[in-house]
Amino acid sequence: MSTHDSSELLYAGIDAGGTKCKGILYTASGVVVTEALAGPANVFSDFNSAIHNIEFVLNELITSARLRGYEHLSKNRIMVCAACAGAETSIAQGNFAQYLEAQKSLELDQQYHFFTLISDLEAACLAANKGEECVLIIVGTGSVIGHFHGQRHGQLLPHSSVNRNTAKLIQYGGHGFRLGDDASGAFLGLHAIRLLLQTLDGILTDVFFTEQLLAAMGIANNRNAAKEVVAIWSSKQAKDYAELAPVVVKLFENGSELATSLIGQGADYLTHIIKANELHKGRSVFMTGGLSYVYQKLVSQQLNISICQPEYCAEYGAFLYLRLEDGSRRFR
Repeated sequence: MSTHDSSELLYAGIDAGGTKCKGILYTASGVVVTEALAGPANVFSDFNSAIHNIEFVLNELITSARLRGYEHLSKNRIMVCAACAGAETSIAQGNFAQYLEAQKSLELDQQYHFFTLISDLEAACLAANKGEECVLIIVGTGSVIGHFHGQRHGQLLPHSSVNRNTAKLIQYGGHGFRLGDDASGAFLGLHAIRLLLQTLDGILTDVFFTEQLLAAMGIANNRNAAKEVVAIWSSKQAKDYAELAPVVVKLFENGSELATSLIGQGADYLTHIIKANELHKGRSVFMTGGLSYVYQKLVSQQLNISICQPEYCAEYGAFLYLRLEDGSRRFR
């Protein structure tokens, strides 16, 4: 006998990223039913592979939930929100529309009750302050700042005055490491290589910086070093450059002048965006991402405000989006 109402809606929040895809299945009240994990799911660069891994996660969630008291759970009792980098692009939305159209040919119990894609930034902003207005700084492989105009009147998930159509998200940065994204891991790696080449050409001097970066790359410090650096790194992608970020951070922590200048440049970039748009005035500011531990204190000091880590994950932000969508569908 099932321990749960077979008509109960469940909510799948998916964080579909470039390195992994994680899903959490929630009840309407936000209680976690189960979790699942799969490989990368970048809907912008490889939609078919991404949707395959998203579907894998969803199937794992259903299988696991059936072992946890939801024996008769079917897809049509699940609302799905996948938070993905690049989800807002016309390419991703076009591919997703085709995917949804193809799903209509399936039996009703094989179709999800609701399925949507939103940007990873929107999900992260929703999670950072539980749907309330906030500013979120994300610094990982890339960097971006979001100002989320959430609801402001006390209810977490109102059914009328505020919903997903009235909540507004403004994005700053996030243009890719070749065109911007200063402070990001890719930025740090790329510019560290540029500085390294300048030390090898005799323009700059930072012996510790040069030795440690060459060692991290497995390149001997000799007259051919510059050519080897160029041969290896001239056509790398953002994730490759970001792998050098921990080396730059370690150099910064050990007092390297060149590494300190890079970290300082990144902190200044984030601070300037926030100051120029007055985002820090009267709003909660959060910071997350793999490099947040480096920048959080620096930016906080420059702005003279407290910057916190978000309490909740992107999967929870996707869940909140679904609850807003569910409310608007039921009450409009």
